[in-house]
Amino acid sequence: MRLAATGKPLLLHVGFGEEGDYEALLAHVPNLSLILAHAGFPEYGDTWARIRGRSNVYLDLSQTSYTSERATREAVAYMGPDRLFFGTDGPYGFHGPDGRYDYGFIKRRIERLFPDRELQAKLLGGNFARLVGLV
Repeated sequence: MRLAATGKPLLLHVGFGEEGDYEALLAHVPNLSLILAHAGFPEYGDTWARIRGRSNVYLDLSQTSYTSERATREAVAYMGPDRLFFGTDGPYGFHGPDGRYDYGFIKRRIERLFPDRELQAKLLGGNFARLVGLV
């Protein structure tokens, strides 16, 4: 409850448990800003349907090998561009030629999937900056 009072978000990894566990949290702390990792993987459609009307729930687009480009496009189409943002899930996922995690992979994916510069700006930092009060 103290976190909700600060206005800062809580990042939560969903899936692999009871569907909608985060709903109990939101029922107890309804003004909590909540970020669901991996765009709600593995239950994209169910998760998106549950949170679509909740303006205080966001999705990060952290992409590892299990999150497809299609899911990224569909998340933006279904949820709209204002409650989604870049995430890395590093050091897991994509590695560059030197074996290190390639943080640019996800950035390049977003730039390729969404050529509109305004949308890129939202997804690559603007939405998160707004959420945490930096702008």
